[in-house]
Amino acid sequence: MLKKFIKDDFFSKGHIFTKIRQSLFAIIMWIPVLLPILITANSTVFRKVKDQFYRWDYRGGFVLYRNLTAELVFFLIAVVIIAFLLAHRNNYRMEHYYKQKKMYDEAKLEQKAKALEAIYTERFGDQTFRENVTYYSVAPEKNLADDLVKETFRQLEESK
Repeated sequence: MLKKFIKDDFFSKGHIFTKIRQSLFAIIMWIPVLLPILITANSTVFRKVKDQFYRWDYRGGFVLYRNLTAELVFFLIAVVIIAFLLAHRNNYRMEHYYKQKKMYDEAKLEQKAKALEAIYTERFGDQTFRENVTYYSVAPEKNLADDLVKETFRQLEESK
């Protein structure tokens, strides 16, 4: 249901360049996270595997630890800065782009609203009655089924 109201090029059909670019970026950004874990695991847990990956010994471990600490602090600062910039960009886009451009199809939305209004009118009376009544007892056979709205929207899609 949400995919009908949200526009995301990564999950849309086509846009192969966007998918490749974002996937490669995500993989590259995972390297600084996984590299220290792999080095530590290779040096401690996998002692039988010799020269498969970088290993450190006791003295070298402290140098590696200082370097990794500096690297992690650098990445933490970078993540905070990038998060701030992305939040600022997102807020700007919300104010100047998304409020001006409709991200949904108004005709479909109007059809769905009319279909729901017809169901509500049939089961509970017209809109003015529903809005002005103070007490109304719904007969059990007029209760809405759990998937009534979903099925109604699906039937609208199929009828096109």
